[in-house]
Amino acid sequence: MALGPPDKLEGYLEFIYRVMLTARVMGWQAASPEQIADLIDAVHNLPVLLRRWDVFDEKRFRDHLAIYDEEWPVEDSRASLVRLLDDCLSGR
Repeated sequence: MALGPPDKLEGYLEFIYRVMLTARVMGWQAASPEQIADLIDAVHNLPVLLRRWDVFDEKRFRDHLAIYDEEWPVEDSRASLVRLLDDCLSGR
């Protein structure tokens, strides 16, 4: 098992936390099951990837998040998964 640098792990763990909160709120707000499933699908491999840092391709992961953002656009670009990831990795 090869873990990433502590600052990266902290950012990615914060990202997972915020995505899970988002999924919970989406459920309360009666979002479509397809959107919630796509959200979780976009991030579900992240815990495994964080334990395999030596093979984790961060760009590929970001590209995967961008696909979700394109499929489920939001009015406020700050709510996109890519933006959320950037915020978490920068400590915001």
